[in-house]
Amino acid sequence: MVIDLLIKNKEFKSNPMLVSSQERKRTDTPAIFVCIIFVIVLFSFVTYAYLNGSIYRFINGHDDCGNICGIKNEENPYEGCGASCVKSCDDFPGYFEVGNRCLFKESEFKIKENFFEKVAEDFRTSWFHILISVVVAMVFSYILLILFRYAAKYVIWVIYIAFVILMAILCIFSLAMFEAKKSKEGREKESAQNYLFVSVICGVIALVFGVTLLIVRKRIKFVIQLFKEASKALADVPMIVVEPLLTFITFVLTFIIFIYFTIIIASAGRPKRINYGYGFEDVNFERDEVVKAAFVINLIAFSWFASFILGCQHFIIASTVCQWFFTRTKTELNSPIKRAFSHLLRFHIGSVCLGSILLTIVKIIRIIAERINKSAKNSQSEFIQIAALCFICIVAQLEIFFQYLVRNGYIIVALDGTPLFDSGKKAFELMKKNLVDVVALNQIGDFVLVLGRLFVVLISGFVCFELTMELNYPWIPITLAVIFSFLVVHCFMTVFEMTLDTIFICFCEDCELNDGMTRPFFMSREMMEVMIELKSAAGGEFSFLKKDDAEGGNVRPMIPQNFKFSD
Repeated sequence: MVIDLLIKNKEFKSNPMLVSSQERKRTDTPAIFVCIIFVIVLFSFVTYAYLNGSIYRFINGHDDCGNICGIKNEENPYEGCGASCVKSCDDFPGYFEVGNRCLFKESEFKIKENFFEKVAEDFRTSWFHILISVVVAMVFSYILLILFRYAAKYVIWVIYIAFVILMAILCIFSLAMFEAKKSKEGREKESAQNYLFVSVICGVIALVFGVTLLIVRKRIKFVIQLFKEASKALADVPMIVVEPLLTFITFVLTFIIFIYFTIIIASAGRPKRINYGYGFEDVNFERDEVVKAAFVINLIAFSWFASFILGCQHFIIASTVCQWFFTRTKTELNSPIKRAFSHLLRFHIGSVCLGSILLTIVKIIRIIAERINKSAKNSQSEFIQIAALCFICIVAQLEIFFQYLVRNGYIIVALDGTPLFDSGKKAFELMKKNLVDVVALNQIGDFVLVLGRLFVVLISGFVCFELTMELNYPWIPITLAVIFSFLVVHCFMTVFEMTLDTIFICFCEDCELNDGMTRPFFMSREMMEVMIELKSAAGGEFSFLKKDDAEGGNVRPMIPQNFKFSD
């Protein structure tokens, strides 16, 4: 690292960077070849499906002989089956067209036809209202970021304590309703059990969050400072908030390719004639084992590439924030996002590939565990049912742990330029040494961000509700507004959450490598003050160099208590 080089040279530049491009090496290159091989395998299976099918069979449908409607077909070996392709559904009274198929007018589709017409009319009227709701979500997302910077203390404390009190009130209310209804008969007695269930759930939630608050209460100040630092980083590098838009576009393109491949695979199959008796015959298309395998490989590929795209976003944000943290003069940051993209594509694309492979494997194991649990429910043995349930719970927690570890591993890759396994190991060691801070950040920080998302979405939904009350079906534009608003605020909060985690890892690394004397810290004065307060409460190991005694008032090193300044 540049920090290590600076230590060796015993001098610090005004703007030291992380591991430079000249020092970085390509990491986890074999994972790239694994990814390329998998893509070749995927295209091989999709090509096989393409050669044994036609997407027009899926889009246009086919007749009883297997002929695709609307196009010229090859000679068909099957004869004597009734054709069912028509030029227009209007030529046949009692039918109407839906998705290139002719359906009875008295069918369920026709009954819903009026409903869809009204929905389309509502959408034409309310699209501007939906857009307004999305803009409201964007504005309130920015307001949240501003509050996190200038009023984080009040936001975090109020949200957390209010939630615990709300859960306690719901617990007491539900318990009171249970006591009032348990002695009655009929439905009210049955509803009493529901109140008891709600009371227990709310009580457990209030207890867990209350105990957590007591355990980490002294660390909340540290979490508050992390929120402020993350807001500063986003203010200094505002374009990083736009990065999720690129991720979203890439994800949409990947999803379109996935749907196209799915249609190709779904249309594949070899024709097989079926005799139903009484003169009724039909031709169905049976899928062989290769086509069935293509379905599975396509699903795995989509999951893998989705994890890969998200991993690229995590790396770019982490690399950008690392550059911001380890630059003393923030105004001299030189294209950190561009440099982050460069480091990703030139050196660390293999690490992101490897991380996405690991996460995909864990997802496959979880799906297998879910299938085992579903099969175990039909078992007569309670032991097997309990064992299957425990297995799926363990796998689910392992998936969460791997996601968290891989994400923090990306931060160390961006920081040190080391392979993912080494980076993950280092991230785990840093988290283990700072376990209480990790719990505080994840329990309180993530919870506040979740409630922040909910707050913005509710406001956006309420705005759309007020604007669309006169429509036939107002819940449809409201639902769309809520979905789009959630995507907007999720982009902001995802960037903020990754920024929080990155600053925390950088803070831990700063404490590991520097002593505040011969090697000045990179963290801000405010963060050092918080750390000194926590250290003093833990045993008074450190004190703080006064502002007037620091060189230029820019560097505030942490020093041992027994070190004395000359007057």
